[in-house]
Amino acid sequence: MFELVETMAQAFTARNVENGKSRCIVHTEEGFEKFGEWLGELRQKTGKESVVVLEATGIIIGG
Repeated sequence: MFELVETMAQAFTARNVENGKSRCIVHTEEGFEKFGEWLGELRQKTGKESVVVLEATGIIIGG
């Protein structure tokens, strides 16, 4: 069994218009809480909902 432990995320306000810097999202409860906080900060800053693209980084724990 393999478990993906982190993902890169980039938010956009429009096609090819990045909203902030990309972030590494750790697949833990704390990591997902920080992800939600980040999205809230971006929403407050821009007044817009961001579209988020997630990309697996290839860091895998396997067994």
